[in-house]
Amino acid sequence: LPVCGAMARMTLNANCGARSRTSIVINGFTVLIIMFALMSFFRYVPQPVIGAVLVPVAMGMVKIDGYRHYWRVDKPSLL
Repeated sequence: LPVCGAMARMTLNANCGARSRTSIVINGFTVLIIMFALMSFFRYVPQPVIGAVLVPVAMGMVKIDGYRHYWRVDKPSLL
């Protein structure tokens, strides 16, 4: 989670059931604390390992049903 961008965190919060913007603020502080407390340990993690974590997370955020709907109903909106 700390290596994801702000949009990914916002999407993750919404998918986990967050109902207010306070969750984004709490998430931001959590990332900040993790960054300062644990960043020295992350420099030893190889980049392919980080990529192996991020790719499934990113694929999980893609809503295939939404794309199928636009494909059937409104192809210009899909593009």
